[in-house]
Amino acid sequence: MSMTPMGMTLEEAIAKGRGTERPFRCPKHDDHMASATVNVVKGVWFCHACHAKGKTTGKAAPKIDDLLAMMEPEKAAREYPESYLDLFVWVGEKYWDSRLPPWVTYQLGMGQDPLTGDATFPVHTPAGRLAGVGRRHVDPESKQKRYLYPRNWSAAQSLFGFGGQWRRYEVITLVEGAADSASTWETGCPAFGTFGSGLHMPQIDLVARLQPQLVLLGFDMDDAGEEATTRAFAQIGRMATLKRVYWPEKDPGECTLRQRKEALLRTVTRAGYGDGVVTAWDRQVARSKATYARFVEDAA
Repeated sequence: MSMTPMGMTLEEAIAKGRGTERPFRCPKHDDHMASATVNVVKGVWFCHACHAKGKTTGKAAPKIDDLLAMMEPEKAAREYPESYLDLFVWVGEKYWDSRLPPWVTYQLGMGQDPLTGDATFPVHTPAGRLAGVGRRHVDPESKQKRYLYPRNWSAAQSLFGFGGQWRRYEVITLVEGAADSASTWETGCPAFGTFGSGLHMPQIDLVARLQPQLVLLGFDMDDAGEEATTRAFAQIGRMATLKRVYWPEKDPGECTLRQRKEALLRTVTRAGYGDGVVTAWDRQVARSKATYARFVEDAA
């Protein structure tokens, strides 16, 4: 079965992308997962998969407003109160509830647009302020891009899963997207999505803010995920102990809850962490379920 290419071309990334470091499909190999990034300020690009590189000479430069947004993302992105998410999160059947328990989606602010039917998830600035919602089109016939994000907000400068609060976590898991993050949070293990195959440079500082002692690399079990894992060892290997999570399926979202728990437990055991970590995860699940139960009771 052929794979549909994901991500933009170099020209599209420069013209339509967001942020300083913009992912795109490498023109030097059969790239389906946007393995390359272009720095539109410096005018250079690099492929993290095949290590090809080049300059953007002759390509259209971003507009001045976009350049200012890259250099000062906190000022450029529109900000909303956290109560804005109430427009998308409610008690009742939603797209995410077909894939995840409602207490997980409530915990992470994942909902659905009541007008368009798009599945939504919150996106935040590096400082933790709500920048709106990302949207996942659930209509398979839609001709729009699968994911849409707020203007002047950069996925490369944020992580999904922290809910606007930078807390300290002894053990975290890094995964690729919102659904993978939610699937891992269901086990109780804190998980943060990189909005793509691997860490971008601005996200390294965000991982450091979490102060982890052990980082579990839960990227997809495919070529792009393996490349992301290899890069992560070079990018944050001195920050904490790193261990690769070996999922029995392509990604955590395709595994059963039991499979996810077992894969994570095997990984923390290899790293020399004991039952204390798992106990903390169980407490996290209990707290999240209790919070959701109160939300349902108040909404009744």
